[in-house]
Amino acid sequence: LERSGRLRQHLADLIAAPEVAAALADCGAVLWAAPAAELGAWLQECYAASLGAALFDAVTRVAPDIDPDDLTMDVEGDTIWIAERTPGGVGIIQRIAEAITRRPRDLDLQLLDTLRHCDRELLASQLSAVASLIGQGDETLTDAFGTARGASGLRGHAQALREIGAALEPHGVPATRDLVVALNSKFLRPSSDADSDALVAALSARWEQEQDRLGCAIDLRVMAVTAWRLDTIRAQVKQVLERVGGPESAPDPSQVFNLLQSMLWLDCRDSCPDCIERGQPYQRLVKPSRALLRAMVDPAGEAIGYGDPGWSERLIERLAEQYAAQVTCGQADIGALREEIATLLTTPVDVGFQRHYPAIERVERRGAGWLVGLVIRDMAQR
Repeated sequence: LERSGRLRQHLADLIAAPEVAAALADCGAVLWAAPAAELGAWLQECYAASLGAALFDAVTRVAPDIDPDDLTMDVEGDTIWIAERTPGGVGIIQRIAEAITRRPRDLDLQLLDTLRHCDRELLASQLSAVASLIGQGDETLTDAFGTARGASGLRGHAQALREIGAALEPHGVPATRDLVVALNSKFLRPSSDADSDALVAALSARWEQEQDRLGCAIDLRVMAVTAWRLDTIRAQVKQVLERVGGPESAPDPSQVFNLLQSMLWLDCRDSCPDCIERGQPYQRLVKPSRALLRAMVDPAGEAIGYGDPGWSERLIERLAEQYAAQVTCGQADIGALREEIATLLTTPVDVGFQRHYPAIERVERRGAGWLVGLVIRDMAQR
């Protein structure tokens, strides 16, 4: 943040203006005031825009070699229109319709994947989990980070990567390429040490705590500014800067802001350009919300918990009635569930007067646990 300049002065003048202060106060009241009458209409618009964005993402992946830039999506009341940009069309919509006709279940799966998965959200959750382990003083991960910082050569880096993976895997965090790159950027950067790791952990914990308290997302730049005003964070920042720059180094506000901002990461709580937030050329829609759709249509909330009383009987019953079912388990139970699933796959399920064998449709990580989806393919694709 610049100490002086026309931009800073312009912002200061705006904040000092009574009408701007009143507008900010009105916006802040939304956090605690009763919902306005317009909330219902906005929710309806948000739901339509969210469903349209999710459907647009799903249909562009249901058939191969489809470029989303060749299609447009518009919402008109309760109708969602997906059309080709080329006048007269070049057969893209026909290919999508044929793919859905052949395998209608695939569209459902793509929709569910769109609702549940975002690359940015996944990476943010993994980094938060790593920061939490550091904050808890996990010795295995701390030693692995020490090995990574001391590595010099390809063999040493490979060994450090194995140690980091071994430290994270028991906690349900796979050491993917994206995560390793992010760890090098946030934790294992040049001049980093255990004190900078502790700073990242404290920042992440306070960030998550404040977001939960307010019930809304806090921009990482806002967190970087406000964190410097917290005594515990300020002391940790000074400790890191003194270690790097020497005891006489005085913290510069812009240097502190850049340091704190670089230690945080982008997240996706509703939508972002990495999932369903995509601009449309002919209509400006409400920002879509995956959280709203998940709260209303995600069947994962009906998943059966492994180890619950009668869980296997309920699983078979749901397969017979709905032709699809999900079962969840913790990281410690995945081995036992694998053995149980192997038995279920060789046991036919009575569907009416027919008998069908279930199949594994998908396996997903769900936080620190797992979700396994089973399906009777012959019935689900009808």
